[in-house]
Amino acid sequence: MRGIHATALFCEDIRREASRRDTLIGVFADNVYLSRFPGALRRLQLYFRIRLDPSLAYNEPITVDIDIPGSDIEVEDVKVDPVPKEIIEQSIKKARDQQLPFATIIARLSLSEPFPVPSPRTIKAIVRYGDESEVCGVLNIMERSTDAPISSEQPPSQSPSGA
Repeated sequence: MRGIHATALFCEDIRREASRRDTLIGVFADNVYLSRFPGALRRLQLYFRIRLDPSLAYNEPITVDIDIPGSDIEVEDVKVDPVPKEIIEQSIKKARDQQLPFATIIARLSLSEPFPVPSPRTIKAIVRYGDESEVCGVLNIMERSTDAPISSEQPPSQSPSGA
């Protein structure tokens, strides 16, 4: 997309700290395994980091969205209003004034608790600019097979040889 680079992380919780920092709790890997379907994730939130080229003008709305295939999951109260134009302008001005390579915007989406997962699927986090869109995060929710390892194997030795 025209001067826009975005990354989204799926996590259990996003906490806004007094220091104006965000703490992401329980960041999911790209693949999440449930023991059976239908199932649920206790909480599901998305954290978007959107980087803009400060040398460009952005006249179209920038929005974050989620693509959940199928009609068997109803997501309530997901707010997908466009990023306010004032926020975009402030971010670009700050980047220009400080001669930064990118202007950064943070966006968050909170989904229903618990988040129902009736069957395996891939959920996509999307950033839209005007009529363009970019997938910036993916969460594959799959069923754990009985022969799949739960964790990686232990290395043969935890210490260097001869120690």
